[in-house]
Amino acid sequence: MARLTELATAEPGEKPRADKLQRIAQIRTLTDRQPADLARQRDLVAAGGNAVDDPEIREHLAYGKGLMDQIRVEVDAMQDEERGLLDDRIADINAIRLRDYASVVIALIAALATRFLAWFLFRRGVLRRVEQLTEDVRGLRRGCRPPQPTIEKNDALGELEREIRLIRM
Repeated sequence: MARLTELATAEPGEKPRADKLQRIAQIRTLTDRQPADLARQRDLVAAGGNAVDDPEIREHLAYGKGLMDQIRVEVDAMQDEERGLLDDRIADINAIRLRDYASVVIALIAALATRFLAWFLFRRGVLRRVEQLTEDVRGLRRGCRPPQPTIEKNDALGELEREIRLIRM
């Protein structure tokens, strides 16, 4: 009972904790009555009483059975509540797990989309300009005048494009 009380005291939430402690106190009250009634029955039998003939012993036996029935009802009700609580917590854990899986999938899709976008922009912005510059330099080596570039950027490639334009002139 001490361990059960200790576990109930650690229960999160004021109402669930109070309900469990109240139920444990009720079970403790019932279980404390049981040994006293058994001791009384033992004293009656030791004094020469017979369970078949003595109505007082029969009354104590019925009382003891009633106590045990009440204890069983309380313990069963407590077990049912704990099973329900465990089921709820497992459902919460499963919902969190599902949410986490969905977050991972969404993050993966976003990462792939970002990677594709970066590749596309790099391909379009940088590689295309490098390919055009390569073609312009090849054309200059062959003596051809490549078309005038229309891109005016203030980066290293833009500077190279301006230099090639100067060579063409």
